[in-house]
Amino acid sequence: MVSIALSTEENAIWTLSEKQTGQSINFAAPTFEVDGKQLTALPKQWDMVNAPDTLRNGVVEYKYKGILLADTSMSLQVTFRVSPQSPVVRFCYKLESKSSHSLTKTSGKDSLTYFSTNISGFQKFSEIRISDFNEQFHSFNLNDRPIDDRFFEDNMSVIGPILVSENNDATFLFAYEHGAQIPDRFIEFGLNSSKSITLKAKKGNYYNKQPLDALNPYETIWFEAAAVKGSKQTMAQNYRTFILKDIAINTSSRTPYIYYNTWGFQERNKCWNGKKYLTDLNLEHTLNEIAVAHKIGVDVFIIDAGWFSKTGDWKANPISFPDSLRQIKAALDSFHMKLGLWYSPTQAAVTSSVAMRNSNFKTSFNGHQGEPSEVWETEPSYSMCLLSAIKKTPHFFKISFSGNFIKVILSSDMVEYPRYSALYFLNSPKT
Repeated sequence: MVSIALSTEENAIWTLSEKQTGQSINFAAPTFEVDGKQLTALPKQWDMVNAPDTLRNGVVEYKYKGILLADTSMSLQVTFRVSPQSPVVRFCYKLESKSSHSLTKTSGKDSLTYFSTNISGFQKFSEIRISDFNEQFHSFNLNDRPIDDRFFEDNMSVIGPILVSENNDATFLFAYEHGAQIPDRFIEFGLNSSKSITLKAKKGNYYNKQPLDALNPYETIWFEAAAVKGSKQTMAQNYRTFILKDIAINTSSRTPYIYYNTWGFQERNKCWNGKKYLTDLNLEHTLNEIAVAHKIGVDVFIIDAGWFSKTGDWKANPISFPDSLRQIKAALDSFHMKLGLWYSPTQAAVTSSVAMRNSNFKTSFNGHQGEPSEVWETEPSYSMCLLSAIKKTPHFFKISFSGNFIKVILSSDMVEYPRYSALYFLNSPKT
């Protein structure tokens, strides 16, 4: 399969090699903007943090750490997760500091490079998108897009989150584990004329003046690198197996289920029948949908927006579901199906107890808080910030999700799959 070798060269702090062909790729040190200056996180030497740890899914975790050459108060840790049966390696970094520093954005934008590598030994390149929305099918689709030489010559960038390079003998893959929906880029692959790629932060990877000290290390998202002898098709087969068996420690989460979401009917009821989204979202109609879903083999039945009275408090609508979803749950249990509910942790209705108790979490743009707006034909809601930059202040996510949603809904053992939406825009001075 593959092997990993650590080094202390700036352009090759570690190397991934495909054993059968002997081909390899070097990964350059990540760079951060710390206290307004660029910092190359190049260790003086690597030391193993602890003995390799075999995780519940059979994947082995390795951790190495090294004091930085540029600042001996800082260190970089790299974590690898490797399956003996897979050519795909997961890895992430953690930047630590014994002294007080801050991650900064002097240009007003993220200034962070996760890795770069030269792929000039390859002839064919592809960008694999996994969340392109196709209006024809009204669904998110996988999109395999070739990358020709002009992309490199013009120093263009691609969103990915997967990039594949091929030659006559081997195929290499590079990926990051984060949302990547066009046109909203948080991370991107930069291409240049030397046939190298750089994975860099675009926005939202950290906030300006984010603390970096003994109590606040910076941990990156997870990345993936893979190498196989053979074509992209061989890589695709191995990558699918990795996604199914190796990416998650909790292997039960990899069990493939067939889902149905009531939004399929709700949206068509509005667009085709001229009704409101919530007109027929009620006990009787939902029970009928459950019966049909069972006949076609659905495993998880998700009730989308509108099952609740108001966001923030997350209690079942007593008019649409007068028994608080009990008959819904009983019907699903009788068919051995699971219940899921739509949920938005960034919303809190104006009169909800959560909004009234936590007004300091309302989002703002250019210093101005927005007006509350209707959430899918329910009571107008405020947009709430999930995180707090104020010390000793709990995250709104903890208040809204861990507090209300779990207490009211999940603790009842009725719901097994919360489906949440949490994408919004703000520019608080602290971010």
